[in-house]
Amino acid sequence: MVKKIWVCIEKADSNYGAYAPEVPGCISTGATIEETRANIIDALTFHLEDMDEKALAAISGDFPLAKALESEDRAEDEYYALVEILIADSKVGV
Repeated sequence: MVKKIWVCIEKADSNYGAYAPEVPGCISTGATIEETRANIIDALTFHLEDMDEKALAAISGDFPLAKALESEDRAEDEYYALVEILIADSKVGV
């Protein structure tokens, strides 16, 4: 199963932090944007593989955050990305 999830990557003082608004509590950091993106994908994969099917179904990938991509009001140090998370079918619903 593949889930598409919006993530936000923000610049901090000395690194970057990332979170997925649709998946509260799942966060990650990294030294660069690329490292932070890879780390949040790993964190989301681990987090989602532990969720049941009902909770997974609530994550639509159609989060209103998508509108922020087109907004000029967003902060200069915020980056948004739609990432794909591959979830092992054998673990879904366990």
